[in-house]
This record gives sequence, structure tokens and C-alpha cells, in this order.
Amino acid sequence: MATDNNKGGKTKWTSHNTSRLISVYKELKAKVNQTDVRLWEYVQREMDSSGYLFTISECKMKWRQLWNTYQENKGKKSTWSHYKEMDEIYKKDETSNTNKNKITYYFKSKKTTPGPQ
Repeated sequence: MATDNNKGGKTKWTSHNTSRLISVYKELKAKVNQTDVRLWEYVQREMDSSGYLFTISECKMKWRQLWNTYQENKGKKSTWSHYKEMDEIYKKDETSNTNKNKITYYFKSKKTTPGPQ
């Protein structure tokens, strides 16, 4: 069982469980059609089985934050700890151009909609 819980029993995002989220997303991305509304259910279930108790909404919100940070660091000499992991996912998408706009469906916020527009 993971030990990233605070005193209130709610799991906090750490570098370790954030890396796990990225890894889970990357694994599922290859297996699940990203337009499938169940994608985030699968992500949440995998996080839960790894001992990280986040809701679907928390996973989606964290992914939105990761996407925004990735976009801010893209094209720069980044020292962000998750840049390489995120770049492995999105640089491949940009190169192949086959997954363009696939995750946009999951992010309703007009200000922070991830993915190529």
C-alpha cells in the first residue's frame, strides 16, 4: 500500500504518484480508445490498485495541470521533473499526428483544454 496520505486520510500528489499517473495513462493510452469515456475510470482504478486513492476528478485535474506545465516547458531547456515522461507521450503524438485532439473531450474547461487545438 502506498504511503502518500496526509493526516486527513486524503492522498496528496507527490512526484512518485504523479509519475505513476503518467505511467498508467501512457499504458492505457495504447490500449484504450481515448475517446472512450471510461478511460479515466480505468486510470483511477489502476491508481487505486497501486495504493493511490484518488477520484476520477482528481486524476483528470492532475492531468490537466501536467498538460499545462508541459505546454509551458515545451521547447525550452526544462528542469521540470516530469517533462521527459510527458514529452514521451506528446512528442510522439505530434510526430505521428494520429492522436491529435483525442483527450480534449475529457477537459471541459475552456481556459485549460489540453491537447493540440
